[in-house]
Amino acid sequence: FHVARSRMSVSLPYAVAQIHILDQLGFSKETSFDILGLSDVSPTTAVQRLPSNLLNDVFAEAAKALNDPCIALRVGNGFRIANFETTGKIYSFCKDLNDVLDLNARYQPIAIDIAKISTIIEPDSSGKNRYFLDYSLYCDDQSQTSHLLKLVFGSYGTAFRWLTWSSAKELKAIYLELPPPSDNNLYEVLFNCPIYFNQPYNRIEFDESSMTEPLSTYDPVRKAQYVATLETLIDSQDVRTAFLNSLEHTIRQGLSLGRYSFPAIADSMNISETKLRQDMKANNLKYRDHLEDIRKKIFHEKFAAGLPFTEIALELGYNDQAAFSKAFKKWYDVTPTEYKAQHEQT
Repeated sequence: FHVARSRMSVSLPYAVAQIHILDQLGFSKETSFDILGLSDVSPTTAVQRLPSNLLNDVFAEAAKALNDPCIALRVGNGFRIANFETTGKIYSFCKDLNDVLDLNARYQPIAIDIAKISTIIEPDSSGKNRYFLDYSLYCDDQSQTSHLLKLVFGSYGTAFRWLTWSSAKELKAIYLELPPPSDNNLYEVLFNCPIYFNQPYNRIEFDESSMTEPLSTYDPVRKAQYVATLETLIDSQDVRTAFLNSLEHTIRQGLSLGRYSFPAIADSMNISETKLRQDMKANNLKYRDHLEDIRKKIFHEKFAAGLPFTEIALELGYNDQAAFSKAFKKWYDVTPTEYKAQHEQT
């Protein structure tokens, strides 16, 4: 199946679920929501998404504040996949572990999409097959992914140990790209198997007998119901991604042509203002805020490319430097000149 989701993103309900667990562990949800730029009462429909690095930033700050580099692992351990209505419920109703791994690769990215997930079967030196879940991160920059990797594997440790309980086989081994922690105790308690750090991949190895052992909670009818729900959710995310891509492309063109008012954007997208307003509301967007977000995105692109501020201002739809400087001061609380000086020093 092809899924047109935006990579390196998380669903808002998933992020909120982790934040509430983090709050119970001592890092206030108000601080987390502030880092994400959200309020506690923000809508949390399943199709809303956030850049994954923002959630990683939340855990990075929590790790510092709580002096606990494994806080994301603890949160993952406290997250009950089977209780997460959006995606996790389905695993309880699978036939066996093979079934679980197939559906996990299909549906987990709805919640957190930071890696390609696959089942790998490799022969050992004697020719006997070894079975792995492989979690291949899209981004090699550990500063953007390390806490999220701990979060995911923390929840995997809890979920897969529960799912393999019927086969009476523990997990065989865990392989992580992460450097070894100063204290390995939490990993050992969580996974109860050998753990290898500084590896070239992120994997969970299963005992062969666990793969086809029937799960006691298998329910084909409930499974089919959740498959139907999740497929509808994927379709909704595809529609949302297409809309957001079209809107950003149109706004970018409008800025370059000086035609970026709300009526002009609706006209360029060949839809009515009422329809555009409805679509933006459905995606929890306000036009003026979204326009400013795209302007800032373009600014970073052009600034990184070395364009002078006079050219960048025109690219952003500002006909005079004073209007650009006023908006810039509102964005970053410094003037463009001060911003440039700060970045020349770093």
